[in-house]
Amino acid sequence: MRWMCLIVLAACAPLTPAFQRPDWVSAVRNGDEALRVPHGGKTYYRRIAGGPTYSKQTSCDWAVQKAQEDIRAEYAGQTVSNAVEVVYYDLEHRDCAVTLSVGGRPQPVTQVEAPAPAQESSDLLQQRSRAAVEHALTGLKRDEFERFVGDEAVVTEQSAECQRAFRTPASSTHGVVQVCWRADHVVGYCTGADRQCWTRTTQP
Repeated sequence: MRWMCLIVLAACAPLTPAFQRPDWVSAVRNGDEALRVPHGGKTYYRRIAGGPTYSKQTSCDWAVQKAQEDIRAEYAGQTVSNAVEVVYYDLEHRDCAVTLSVGGRPQPVTQVEAPAPAQESSDLLQQRSRAAVEHALTGLKRDEFERFVGDEAVVTEQSAECQRAFRTPASSTHGVVQVCWRADHVVGYCTGADRQCWTRTTQP
């Protein structure tokens, strides 16, 4: 009878997905690892951002933006290219951890999501970028822009590109595109790769 009970208990026990969070994510979350890590010919910049009140896309865009802000702060006044190396969406905490790099040869972006199958983060960033460029119409209200792109615009006041081009530091990051804002209205956008800024009055 005792063996029968053990068999029943084992059969009814919930199955736990076999996945493991990357060590560096937990280390950054606990403050055990620095946000800036030199290694070989590259310097890696790590950030965690977002949370349960934000969508996956917004959390990951915000994390990328935070890491890019760290890079801009270190290389103030210089034009430095960076590459998104890893995007990890944490289903337990419902936030996003990213690693960007400066120096060396950029590698393909890797996205890890557990326990669901990983989606190519480069595709996600491209989709977000295209949607932002398409709908970043000068004069468009923030709630209209959010409705068109299907996501929240998390605005911060630290964009050197938007300040230089449009005299406003307010921006939201969507993929590799920064949308520039003034009084909750779109004034233009800047592309991350070449740091060029543009205005658009009609959709492509």
